[in-house]
Amino acid sequence: MIMILLQLFIIIMTLGIAAYFDLVKKTVPGIVLYPLIICGFVNIILDMAMNTGMPAYIPLIISGLIIVVGFILTHFKILGGADVLLFLGIFMLMPVEFSTIPFYYMFIICTLLCGTLYIMLMWLTKKLDSPYIKFVPAILVGFLLALYSVYGNEILGMIF
Repeated sequence: MIMILLQLFIIIMTLGIAAYFDLVKKTVPGIVLYPLIICGFVNIILDMAMNTGMPAYIPLIISGLIIVVGFILTHFKILGGADVLLFLGIFMLMPVEFSTIPFYYMFIICTLLCGTLYIMLMWLTKKLDSPYIKFVPAILVGFLLALYSVYGNEILGMIF
């Protein structure tokens, strides 16, 4: 239980720091992103060692898919490199108990909706001056909304 809360805390803190850098500095340094990915890789290794029920190759295959799709989206300038690395880190560090298809569907939908609302707000206020959209805050809000909507009661039960 403590490990699950620690994993979620690391993800939320990394997303918060990355969102700050994305909004203020307009770039997310690797020093923020790489510890998340390293923790995620260690998490996958520990899950394999403890045999948590998920076959060992599934997280590695999905991580590879995220890298390939992320490279394509980055190449066509749809997403930035930090966005792809955050998605990869979130998937790799997410606790096995919470890694379900409904969560990931809700996470993608909430992130896209938050990103769309942000773009519309910037367009309406005529502050959309850069071709690069600050998408990390949308990832943070989408993650928090998905986590609360799918697993809110369980997480609150663990804390209190």
